[in-house]
Amino acid sequence: MGLFKQRGKHSANEANADATQALDQGSFGNEQTGLIDASASNESDSFSNQETIALDKSAIVNSPTASLDPAGKADSEPTQVMPSLNLPSLDLSSSDASAGDEAKPTAYMAGYPPAVQAPLPNNGAFVPPASAVSPEDSRHRGLKAFIITFVILGCILAGVYCGIAMMFSTQFMPNTRIGGIDASMKQDDEVVELLNKVPEQYTIDVVGNNFSLRMTGPDVGMTIDSEAIVKAMHDDQNQWYWPWYVSATNHDETELLETSFDEKASSDIVAKAVKSYNKNADKPTDASIYYDESSQTFAIKPDEVGTQLDAEAVQKTVNNAITEMQSKVELTDEQLKQPSLRADDEKLVSSADMANGLVSTNLTLKINGNPVDKIDKETLSKFIEIKNTFDVSLNTDELGQWVNNLAAGYNTIGMERTYTRADGKVITVSGGTYGWEVDQGSLSASIMDAIKAGGEAEIDIPCIDSANTYTGRGQRDWGNRYIDVDLSEQHAYFYGDDGSIIWQADIISGAPDGEHGTPTGVWYVIMKESPSKLIGYVPGSEKEIEYEADVTYWMPFVGNSVGFHDANWQPDFGGSMYAEGYGSHGCVNLSPSDARELYGIIQPNDVVVVHF
Repeated sequence: MGLFKQRGKHSANEANADATQALDQGSFGNEQTGLIDASASNESDSFSNQETIALDKSAIVNSPTASLDPAGKADSEPTQVMPSLNLPSLDLSSSDASAGDEAKPTAYMAGYPPAVQAPLPNNGAFVPPASAVSPEDSRHRGLKAFIITFVILGCILAGVYCGIAMMFSTQFMPNTRIGGIDASMKQDDEVVELLNKVPEQYTIDVVGNNFSLRMTGPDVGMTIDSEAIVKAMHDDQNQWYWPWYVSATNHDETELLETSFDEKASSDIVAKAVKSYNKNADKPTDASIYYDESSQTFAIKPDEVGTQLDAEAVQKTVNNAITEMQSKVELTDEQLKQPSLRADDEKLVSSADMANGLVSTNLTLKINGNPVDKIDKETLSKFIEIKNTFDVSLNTDELGQWVNNLAAGYNTIGMERTYTRADGKVITVSGGTYGWEVDQGSLSASIMDAIKAGGEAEIDIPCIDSANTYTGRGQRDWGNRYIDVDLSEQHAYFYGDDGSIIWQADIISGAPDGEHGTPTGVWYVIMKESPSKLIGYVPGSEKEIEYEADVTYWMPFVGNSVGFHDANWQPDFGGSMYAEGYGSHGCVNLSPSDARELYGIIQPNDVVVVHF
């Protein structure tokens, strides 16, 4: 409660509103909180030409609106008289408004300095409180209610799903079968009990080819680990996927049905039964080779299977069937004893053909289309081995050795060759990469194929490298066109297709110091290049450069390291300059003009013979 006096013209409603706001704030003037104690002052104040109004907050808020004129007279509406309280008076006579401004009421308690003035807000008008719930709060409340409902529903569904999943941890899904056992919706212990009966109930019948045998699970010592199978079935059926399993029509777990049995016991039973059966059965006979005198050829006597059973084949078939829990096995010809050698055996047929070929085979060997050797019956007989009456074979070791010796006689690469140059000079040279080299493996195979085929045959000797012609080992095997490099004369001759000289020039060859000499032998031109940069490495090193030279014409014939090229740094060519400090690093040096002329006519694969 509080007591104040009003200056100016204000209605009772305005005063009531101001008082109510002051009470709501709980302070006046110096922000003293709470009601003003009436005993705080014994001083009574009187107000001139003013009405003293005692206000009670609850009375103002709950009473009908009443207005008072300055004289204290009521308006035409009824006015509720509020009880008077003896409170310290508030002096409202002070005002901070400057002259000429409209006077604004100021409240303070009598007897205290007006340290803080509290203006009445809204000019004393009453402001009703805002609504307790806004539209935004309403939306939030609705969303919260939806989320709570959704979470509760989800928890319920999750609980149901988990509960069913846990049920299937010890119970099988609908439509589950294992072998002939229906495990649908059965508990683990029920399925274990059914599986435990499998060994004692199992039987297998073995029949075919007038043979008959029945065995039981106890006969072969069959056992079963039912609990392991049940666990494997559960592992195969994921309980958390129960909705899918429930909707599916068939869950066959037969492949998980595994048993153990004594294979030796089973094999012994089968072996005994087969042995008894074979006593009255026909043995198989092998095919064989025999010589038919009337036709003077080797012939093959057919094999015969017979009716005896192969005990091992029957045992294997039966044991596999028991492993797969089959109830019946039918024997076929695959379980009969088979001949060790069939009439259509490739080896036997080959042996017969080979034997027949030996009496008529004559082989002629050729190189480059020219006959170089013959193989007659006496020669072939050295490679034939007859191990028994039906096995005729070639001794490949002896044949291979014979082919190697034969090939060595045909190889010319690197071999010493003697020839007479066009000017009559007789030259002997060895080394190089040009010539004949027989492919020994292919030749051996060709000869064996020819022997197997029989009759008259000609074989072109297969070669890895070939030359222009072949006149025999140690002879010239290149044609008329070649370059003759005479190191002793320090001169080179280029002979054309007709054998005449088409180019010649003085040269400087490699220095005769034991490291840089031009290599002798029969070579061939690898390629030609213009211009080219020559890089030489220190002997024995692949990284340390010994020299570099830019040349206009490059024509290598020993790999890409030795060849013909122009050497404009040489003062002259020919004679003995190569041995007098002008020798090259191995190449054949030419004057620029001679090199240019040679470059214009030389071609890759042209033969180059280097000799002294």
